[in-house]
Amino acid sequence: MGIVVLLLALLVVAGVVARSAQLVTAGGWLAEPLPPGSHEASVLVRYLRRHVLHRRIGATVGVVVATVAGIRLYGELNIGIGTRSPLADILFCGLAGSIVGAMSAETFRLSDDRNDVRAASLAERTPLVPVRLLVLSRALTITSCLGAVAILVVARDAGPLVIAAAGVAVAGVAEATRSAITSRPRPVMTDRARWVDDRMRWFAQRAVGNLQLAAAWLLAGWVVSKTGDTDHTPVDVLQVVTVLGCLAATVVHLLRASPRRPRDWVAPQ
Repeated sequence: MGIVVLLLALLVVAGVVARSAQLVTAGGWLAEPLPPGSHEASVLVRYLRRHVLHRRIGATVGVVVATVAGIRLYGELNIGIGTRSPLADILFCGLAGSIVGAMSAETFRLSDDRNDVRAASLAERTPLVPVRLLVLSRALTITSCLGAVAILVVARDAGPLVIAAAGVAVAGVAEATRSAITSRPRPVMTDRARWVDDRMRWFAQRAVGNLQLAAAWLLAGWVVSKTGDTDHTPVDVLQVVTVLGCLAATVVHLLRASPRRPRDWVAPQ
């Protein structure tokens, strides 16, 4: 049974990761309308492949951690949030690993030394992440933290609070990374280099914003799942539906953050 559960979890996580692997054959979409063989296109393709690699590594590490921890610490493997521990949940760790891995592809911006800039471009850069997306991710994170505190007080279960703390850490990294993408000084550069930089920043803002919301949905789903069983069937059904909805939203925003061509993508001229 454990092997079957492991295979199912691997299929779910692999489906999320493999969707981004379309980049290998169609990785030049971010460089349109430039020809695929141009230097700018090559730079952007390598940048997107970095995201694919980090996402794969993160998902793999998450599944391995869940497998080892589940067998060694709990003697069981689980799929679907709300089990004994998130460390024994392959689906939770796989999705969380994919989110953290994908976000790590952009955290290099946090180490940029602002003092090294001798001359900076004054060109305006407008944040491209929709305000409603940011408000929703922050609201979900705050609400989940309050729910985790309530569970600690009522049920004496500190597990959700630990997960909430990890979620807050991920949200903090996302906020700092998005700020660096938007406000980091950009040195004076050639038109071609500025064009590549604009495309990279556009994708980075979109990816980090969706990753932050995916993490918030995953956190909310775990907290809701730990509210405990009741004797009222309608309430239990609502709990299950809510958790499944949070998982679905996590996958949706994880896919939206992937290095694949957006459906509404129109290459600027």
